[in-house]
Amino acid sequence: MSGVFIWELGAGVLSNSGSQPLINSIKSAIKDSITIPAAPQLFSPLNKSQGIFDSVTLSWFPVEFADSYRIQLAGDSLFTGILLDSTISNSTSVSIHNINTPRKYFWHVCAINDSGKSEFTSTREFSTAEAQLNYPLLITPQNNSKKVSNNVTFKWSQITDAGSYELQIANSPNICDLVLDTIIVNDTSFIKQGLEYSKAFYWRLRSIPKKNSTLAAGNFSEWYSFTTIGSPPSVPVLSSPTDDVKNISVNTVLRWKASSYAEKYEVRISTDSSFTQIIIDTAGIVNTYLQIKNMSPAATYYWSVIAFNEDGSSGWSETRKFTIAGSNDKLSQIDGEAVEFELFQNYPNPFNANTVIRFGLPDECNVQIIIIDILGKYKNVVQELRLDAGIYEIQLNGLGLASGVYFYTIVAGVIDQAAEQKVYMQTKKMIMIK
Repeated sequence: MSGVFIWELGAGVLSNSGSQPLINSIKSAIKDSITIPAAPQLFSPLNKSQGIFDSVTLSWFPVEFADSYRIQLAGDSLFTGILLDSTISNSTSVSIHNINTPRKYFWHVCAINDSGKSEFTSTREFSTAEAQLNYPLLITPQNNSKKVSNNVTFKWSQITDAGSYELQIANSPNICDLVLDTIIVNDTSFIKQGLEYSKAFYWRLRSIPKKNSTLAAGNFSEWYSFTTIGSPPSVPVLSSPTDDVKNISVNTVLRWKASSYAEKYEVRISTDSSFTQIIIDTAGIVNTYLQIKNMSPAATYYWSVIAFNEDGSSGWSETRKFTIAGSNDKLSQIDGEAVEFELFQNYPNPFNANTVIRFGLPDECNVQIIIIDILGKYKNVVQELRLDAGIYEIQLNGLGLASGVYFYTIVAGVIDQAAEQKVYMQTKKMIMIK
């Protein structure tokens, strides 16, 4: 509050109020110092709102220095037929009820204090409706539905005279927790994609009248709840053998990494990359590997993996190919796991033309078998083999060796560069007798 004030302190009582010029001067100075309020700004309903039914709350923003507000409501824009003329203190709204006859209304507000009043606001108008539309019947998803796809199709019944529908989806039956609030025009379905897995949602609808209708928008339906399905598994990631590896054992193991949320796997193996010639299709695998046996020597195969759970499937993994070692190598994988690298004695030993070498690999390795004579000269090198962890036997024949003492060495380079040991190597002696 600004202005000039005059005050005096004294003793005694003035018996005649008419002889108090000093007090009257003070009152006049105080009144003159109060600022006349500005005109308020109207808030709701918006100008030219339509379809208001039964009741309406007219509201405006408060203004500084206002002690009260005067609101007028009329049936015409010139306010010749005033229906309401009221002064309101300590409030910035007024509610009007029982306005069911379709017509237009006009309203404005001014602010008041002891110094005077503001100009009236600009006039707003709104139109009332004779009745409300019914809300639609919610069809799908039904209330309390379970395992609903996270790409949900909402469907509802058509309402006569409705031009559109307002759909609300929420995390809880609370208007402040909405996931979506949208208007659907001339349709009774809507697809919402990408809802969170394994989560409860709520939805409801209301009908909105066609343009220039004398009907009001309906109330919202009750909330319906539904729960989305759990997450399907992630796509498996293939581990071994690596893509396009060659000289694989006729008995080998296909391995992949565990998929999130997976319960079972299916493996398919084909002789072509389009999987039109599938030779193995094994489903219901609970582990993350599949041992295959008796594959054709020198043949190339293609393989991929898919994961499943009760809520769906992952889709197929990438496709990899591998080529089986030639028939002369006679390589096979036998049952059992190798906990450490080990080279066994060949058998038979001494041998004549054919012998078998067994070895164990604790890791996936690139393997070479080297044969040298007693003077250290290379006599034979078995082609490099890409082998998974396991126990193997390789039959060697037709080596073209003369009778004598030889040494065979296995050099196994570990594929996994993070492994603690990078190379395994071990040598044993064998005797050739013709």
